[in-house]
Amino acid sequence: MNKYRRRLLAIVTSMMMLVLAGCTAVNEQNVQSSQSPLNVVEATDNASTTQKVTKEPQKTTQQPQKVTELPKKETSDSSASNLEVHFIDVGQGDCILLRSDNQTMLIDAGDNNYGKGVVTYLSNLGIKKLDYLVGTHPDADHIGGLDNVISSLDIGKIYMPKKQSNTKTFEDVLTAIAKKGLKVSSPKVGDTFTLGSANISVLGPINTYEDNNNNSIVLKVTHGKNSFLLTGDAELEAEEDMVASGEDLSATVLKVGHHGSHSSTSRSLLDKVNPTYAVISCGVDNKYGHPHTETMTYLKRYNVTVYRTDQQKTIVMTSDGKKITTKTGEPSVAASKSYSSSSSGSYSDKNSVSNKKDPIPTKAPVSGSYIGNTNTKKFHNADCSSLPKKENQIMFSSREEAIAAGYEPCKRCNP
Repeated sequence: MNKYRRRLLAIVTSMMMLVLAGCTAVNEQNVQSSQSPLNVVEATDNASTTQKVTKEPQKTTQQPQKVTELPKKETSDSSASNLEVHFIDVGQGDCILLRSDNQTMLIDAGDNNYGKGVVTYLSNLGIKKLDYLVGTHPDADHIGGLDNVISSLDIGKIYMPKKQSNTKTFEDVLTAIAKKGLKVSSPKVGDTFTLGSANISVLGPINTYEDNNNNSIVLKVTHGKNSFLLTGDAELEAEEDMVASGEDLSATVLKVGHHGSHSSTSRSLLDKVNPTYAVISCGVDNKYGHPHTETMTYLKRYNVTVYRTDQQKTIVMTSDGKKITTKTGEPSVAASKSYSSSSSGSYSDKNSVSNKKDPIPTKAPVSGSYIGNTNTKKFHNADCSSLPKKENQIMFSSREEAIAAGYEPCKRCNP
């Protein structure tokens, strides 16, 4: 019996040890199971932290891209560059400078004694090259200074009308062109070209005329909503042809033809142009009486604001494509005393209109005498700036004698 009990006790003891061993194993398993998720969380947190670290540089690399895009956006949205129009005071003559986007055009250069002054004016603006040079017509008070300009600056294209002249002034210009190896082009009505942000179209001359003034190259410069009509010395005949052509002559600014003479700026032209502003280039107390009362009366009737170089010196208008701002009282161009290369560079009265390059008779004509041009069949006052060469001159003692000989009075000096 005791032997039986001992065996039973041994079996029970063994079973209890097995049970205890199993519980210990389960507990260890549970501990491991509870620790395992902690390890996963830590791994997950580490991974997340790593991802954030790697994303952070990505944001940093994207930021400079946004910075570099900003200037491009500003450039594309920026407005068009300005157009400057300088109506340069050269006394009784014309000289106009256009400048936009570092491109330049000079239209005429005043009389012979203003050439050096015009070069100085351009130099003071830092201009060493002219992309375009225009001689509107071969009268001395427009092309007289062109030879100095051509000799002193780099020139791109030169535009002049087909109309020529036999004056020494005209020959000097052609000589200067030849020395630089340049060529002259004669623009046609309808031709267009650009100057920086401005568009330029040729509106005249429509036909070939006997008178130099009517052969003036007429340009319309458009810059955004603003436009400038530059008419040279075009007179009534040329104006009528432009009006009849059907071309768009409307302009914000009208450069009044022929220095404000009554021979230009007809009512029919003003109807078509309908300008807000007008600019008259003329000399102080000039002997021609420019601008004439008739012209000023018309401009007043059309409610045009008038600027004059004889009163306000050089006039600079700046267009931003929408509005025009105007500065007056800018420096005038001084006239040289001498035209020789040995000139000391001194200056004298800038309002002189005499053309000292053009030959005059060895013997001064007596008071009341007139000088005819045997080529053009026109007669002039003895001090006219458009006198012909000596070999083409013929003397008349009276106006009646000149007319009886078949000569017509010059429209410039009105003999």
